[in-house]
Amino acid sequence: SSIASMSLFGPRMSYAVRPAPSPGAAASHAPTSAKDLLAMVQRGRKRAQYNSRVDSEELAALTGNGAVTLLPRGGVHVRTRHGPVQFGIPPETIKDSLQLGLDVPKVYVVGKERFNLKFGTNTAEFEFPAYWNFFIKGDKTTVVCAAAAAAVIRQVMEEVLEGPAEEHLHQDDEYSPFVDDSIYAARPDLLREIGYFKEPRNGRKIEADTLLQFVEFACSEELPAGHFLARMAFDDGTIEVIDRGAEYDVIVDDELVATVPDWLSSAIADPPHILMPMATAVGDAIDFEAPQFGITVLGAADGFTAAGTTAGFILWMRGRGILVDPPAHSAHYLRRNGISSRKITHVILTHCHADHDAGTFQKILLEQ
Repeated sequence: SSIASMSLFGPRMSYAVRPAPSPGAAASHAPTSAKDLLAMVQRGRKRAQYNSRVDSEELAALTGNGAVTLLPRGGVHVRTRHGPVQFGIPPETIKDSLQLGLDVPKVYVVGKERFNLKFGTNTAEFEFPAYWNFFIKGDKTTVVCAAAAAAVIRQVMEEVLEGPAEEHLHQDDEYSPFVDDSIYAARPDLLREIGYFKEPRNGRKIEADTLLQFVEFACSEELPAGHFLARMAFDDGTIEVIDRGAEYDVIVDDELVATVPDWLSSAIADPPHILMPMATAVGDAIDFEAPQFGITVLGAADGFTAAGTTAGFILWMRGRGILVDPPAHSAHYLRRNGISSRKITHVILTHCHADHDAGTFQKILLEQ
């Protein structure tokens, strides 16, 4: 869920608990010194200026060896002989791989910032890559990150798959003490519904530990101080990701395959990649007249359809819009089509999964 996965640079789940780091674990990515704060600011500046569709020496050097692809929605896809590794996980990222004819990665490196403030977008959307690898490929998704990020991501995935804990359902509180007995007796059994969706599929139990496995960055005697290592072993070799501060090295079987700037793992190109068709040419937006009653469809696809935007729409009533399940960058799309954000007065989320809530915070941040 986009909403639940925000942490250091946005809201956190109200009852999430940050555990003490394990011995040898990499330090948290929260800035703890002037040097860390400066590095965070520099990453933010580079993200703000980023456009993957404009040539630059840095990006040309990164993609020059043919192993690296800058994905349209954001993220960096690195091909290796043991399967691809992706840095950054913006919404709908698996659709980029599918459209470009790339293998959908099973290994994802979570950036130091897990939220792009400029576009109000989660860049650690591990939910649908995990579904793809579990339901389509029958395998786990490996998440490479700091220990603190792993704790948050695991808790988010548990809630996404299992729903809130029973004490957080507050189901009976939704009914007045004066409600008719027959209505109260007919209320849904949420725990039973949650249990149904958790039932094993093809003999595999659906829970966080069967969909995700974590590899945490840790100190290593092989590396200088301030560098952190994540190592993944395969039957025929290894992939190592080394966090050198401003860059990540991807080393496959002791051979350097790519060096990825750390800011790219949470960068989204400006303007963002939008699949929804435009009503006007870019820069030639009309003054949209909201109907008294009507619907504007923003997307009509599911989370796995490569060529479509996930489902969402605007319900217009008396010239005001209710944004339902906003797709990623829908607020940017509306602005480019001459639809003022002030005409959208409400947002409805049917539920907090990434294919339904990805554009929510972008809408909220535009109103500030």
